[in-house]
Amino acid sequence: MDLGRGRWWSRVIWGLTALCVIAVLALAVILTPSPAGTGTHTQLGMAPCTVLVLTGYPCPSCGLTTCFAHLVRFQVLDAFRANAAGVLIFLVLVALLPVSVHAMVRNMPVLSTLVFLKGDTVLALICAVLIIDWVVEILTILAS
Repeated sequence: MDLGRGRWWSRVIWGLTALCVIAVLALAVILTPSPAGTGTHTQLGMAPCTVLVLTGYPCPSCGLTTCFAHLVRFQVLDAFRANAAGVLIFLVLVALLPVSVHAMVRNMPVLSTLVFLKGDTVLALICAVLIIDWVVEILTILAS
């Protein structure tokens, strides 16, 4: 089912998407990047990463919040060190903001717009880069 042109929920979904992206970017501005490369999210009252605490090894999303906090400050190298895949995710989110606002204003159908923008390919790429980055991180830890 396509959330098509003229349906009020297309505008709602695109509007909520834009608001979520703005919220993520605003949080990244507010938070101070953790010097450890992970744990920035704990400033929001969240618990440390359970996988990291239990195993001593990071999960694939460890360092994402820190990465975003660095990127909004244009600290690209520190962002890569925190989570290289996070840089790609951040760029996709930044690109999604004007797309979602444009789609909301034009009342563009959600699913066909995402198909046109190759959203499935972008998501697969993000997942692949997250996994590759995570494997490299684990191998680096094991090698040291």
